[in-house]
Amino acid sequence: MNNIDMHRLFFETLNRVETIDNLTDEDLKLYIEFNIIDIAGNILIEKPPPKYYNEVVKNAIDKHRDRNRDAYNERARNYYKTRRKDEKWRLAHNKRCRAYNKTYREKQKLKIHDEDL
Repeated sequence: MNNIDMHRLFFETLNRVETIDNLTDEDLKLYIEFNIIDIAGNILIEKPPPKYYNEVVKNAIDKHRDRNRDAYNERARNYYKTRRKDEKWRLAHNKRCRAYNKTYREKQKLKIHDEDL
């Protein structure tokens, strides 16, 4: 496995487990060996820039969703049903949702306050 594949695997794994503390000992040894993280757990590489979709791809995805709405929604429901069984994922998901909802409520309050002025 080359370094680019290892970097991609590292970030995919990190997204799945949320923090470096949750990595298995086997994963830690592997990533230390490839100089991706150091012994202290510091990340030594930069996250690659995100890939953005162009308008053609966005339109194709939207068409696919519109044509297969039931299958698309069923797939999403099954994904969250299986992920909710994982206690760590569920707690992290709830924490992210609470933070997002809090910022959304604050924005709405500011929006209402600005309209009143």
